[in-house]
Amino acid sequence: MSTKPRTQSFLKSGPAKRSSKKIATVSLDQQMLPLSLRLTQPQLDGLNILRQKTGLRQNELVRRAIDEFLRKELV
Repeated sequence: MSTKPRTQSFLKSGPAKRSSKKIATVSLDQQMLPLSLRLTQPQLDGLNILRQKTGLRQNELVRRAIDEFLRKELV
């Protein structure tokens, strides 16, 4: 069993355009930290629809949405 922590890159695969480009990663073994946020009613309704459709918990759906946002924005 490897002791190296698993990580997930938030940047699309492929070489960076500049050599000084930093790649954002997060360890998948890291402790989850609490975060409080406020959502609009349409956002909450959409999240509940996805929760029912996928069977995933709301916090997992929010984490996945944040991961996707970071992948797109950190390029």
